[in-house]
Amino acid sequence: TNTYAPLPVLRKLLDEVVGNKDVIGFTLGTRPDCLPDEVLDLVAEYRKASYDVWIELGQQTVHYHTLEEVNRQHGLAELIRATRECHKRDLKVLAFVILGLPHETPGEMMETARVISALEIDAIKLYPLVVMKGTRLADQFLKGQYKPLGFTEYVRLSADFLEHLSPHVLIQRLSKDCGLEIKHAPEWNTYRNIVSPAIDKELQRRGTKQGDKFKLTLAVDELRPLETEDTEEFYDKLRSQRGGSPTD
Repeated sequence: TNTYAPLPVLRKLLDEVVGNKDVIGFTLGTRPDCLPDEVLDLVAEYRKASYDVWIELGQQTVHYHTLEEVNRQHGLAELIRATRECHKRDLKVLAFVILGLPHETPGEMMETARVISALEIDAIKLYPLVVMKGTRLADQFLKGQYKPLGFTEYVRLSADFLEHLSPHVLIQRLSKDCGLEIKHAPEWNTYRNIVSPAIDKELQRRGTKQGDKFKLTLAVDELRPLETEDTEEFYDKLRSQRGGSPTD
């Protein structure tokens, strides 16, 4: 977490970066709960000096029960605050999102896409959950308590996610390069040059694209369901459109 350093240390590091005459900008990776105003004000100085500045936030999901399960030690509120404060200072925001987190349903993954869109986050990097050796998740995996996504399942869910994501969100990455020697799972190759074309092919097969199912508000003709159809039927249809099941 780059912003964990004291302010003088962070300033020294950033000055070294922009000291290279070929540098036109930089990206600073951190957690949503590690961006106090003092750090943001410091980073904003470089934006005021016309550098292209991105803040990468490791959010993974917007759901508190999942964040608690994976011991992130922060919630959605920190992401909302960090995004707001970054945009206030003209800093671009990228969010890391992971599909296949423990106990998270497909509907909840699609809700993450909708919240990311509602916050007007500038870009995302989408990853499958990788079971790294020596972690608590590795212990759960070896005991049969966690099942990672298969290749086809990840490709399908990624395509679903993109359909529910605003078309204005830039996609910087769709998978994670990870050496086989440091992971237990998934068994399939997560390298981007394999996964990204497969997701593109799935969208082509469906005849869809990013944002096709993105929706944050009802249309005018949807505001009076009692006049046209049964209320429960209406809300079942709405939940289905948002990626959940009628019983969610």
